[in-house]
Amino acid sequence: MLKVLFIKPKSWVIRKVAVPPLGIMYIAAYLRDYFKDDIAIKIIDNRLCEYNEEELYGCIRDFEPSMVGISSITVEAEDMHAAARAAKRFNREIVVIAGGPHPTQYYDEVILDRNIDALVLGEGELTVLDLVKNYMSGKGYDGVKGILLLRDGRVIRTPARELIPNLDLLPFPAWDLIDIKAYSRIHSMSMAYPRKYMVLFTSRGCPYKCIYCHGLFGRAVRVRSVANVSKEIETLVNEYHISNFEIIDDIFNFDYTRAQEIMDFIISRPYKIKFSFPNGLRSDLLDYNMLHKMKKAGVVFISFAIETASKRMQQVIDKKVKLDKAKEAIRIASKLKILTNGFFMLGFPGETRQDMSLTIDFAVRSKLDTAYFFIVTPFKGTPIFENNKELIKNRFNNISYKNYSYFRGFFNLSDVQTNELIEIQQRAYLKFYFSPKRIIKIVIRFLRLEKGFFLLVDISLMMLLLIFMRKLDKTKCAA
Repeated sequence: MLKVLFIKPKSWVIRKVAVPPLGIMYIAAYLRDYFKDDIAIKIIDNRLCEYNEEELYGCIRDFEPSMVGISSITVEAEDMHAAARAAKRFNREIVVIAGGPHPTQYYDEVILDRNIDALVLGEGELTVLDLVKNYMSGKGYDGVKGILLLRDGRVIRTPARELIPNLDLLPFPAWDLIDIKAYSRIHSMSMAYPRKYMVLFTSRGCPYKCIYCHGLFGRAVRVRSVANVSKEIETLVNEYHISNFEIIDDIFNFDYTRAQEIMDFIISRPYKIKFSFPNGLRSDLLDYNMLHKMKKAGVVFISFAIETASKRMQQVIDKKVKLDKAKEAIRIASKLKILTNGFFMLGFPGETRQDMSLTIDFAVRSKLDTAYFFIVTPFKGTPIFENNKELIKNRFNNISYKNYSYFRGFFNLSDVQTNELIEIQQRAYLKFYFSPKRIIKIVIRFLRLEKGFFLLVDISLMMLLLIFMRKLDKTKCAA
């Protein structure tokens, strides 16, 4: 029997955050569906376990896998390399595969790690299946699409892997390979916690071309059928007793009719379930009918990714959100008593303090309950990085994955000084949260939620920490 170990690396964050690793869970389910009893699979989510390298080594030693797959985003890269090192230290014959957004975009750096044998570029199910089949038959990497190798000092990139056209053909994620309850005890991407929940992908891909996005799942939206999504929800409710869901599509409501039909299915069932959209909704495609239906279906939380309220910058970043429609969608959601959060970004190339002021004013005057103001981070492979290489090279030296963080912006591509940019971000948080009207609104909204007092304390501490942390960064810049 072949043993395969999947690892989701940890990263440094100002609070512990993790959601079930759907990408790995889909690949694990796909392998089991094909190989049946000829394969044994284990998943380690190191965001939960927080193992150091020695502890990871112990887990690998105990399981004795023949193959190790590591899925990583850039802020997890350091732990990805540690996991690969631990695997090879235990047994040099273990085949170590790395995939996910970081290896896909930073392939030229990751492949230099001698502890990593191959990279899976893009969507993983078909490619990993071929890799395992080849391993079991002794064919090495022959004929495997969508991978990158280092052979005799030469980088070899095989032909691109086609995307899966029919997502209904995928088995449901391997829920049994994770501790579902463990995720209810830490922060998810939603404000509506703590509770036993599961994340859902109902589609993959996004047709928009925002310059800061890597588009790992492609620019064509591939959707699962309403029947397939409905069956997954029913299975999770009936067999795993899940009553809370987070939908994390790139753009759930791109197909308006399909989105309504999924909500209609949920409304038609006798379940008392709740839904959150921590991302994945195009705000200017929402209207009263959709939001009312979402509320009726049990939606309790929506994040609105506005990014910038400058019409000029909306064109520059190629997001092109219709700001008036987005503002109206936020107002309607708030009126329906859906908890609302906004995501905003400061520091785009060419952005001025006037542009940033428009963004802050939009957030402050909106009906949002909470908001995050991030410093723009250009990731390799995205248009914002590729189109500004000279600017990045001139402004920053020795850029590495260690410079990337969830909440602390290292880069400044805007037209304002770095010290001022940090001050603007800090002022954004202060203006948004330190308004008597908003404070009263937040207190009332959160106290209505289950365990709302603890949520209120948590969000308050989080925002104070963000403000204080940026104050420290500003002091360092001044020094």
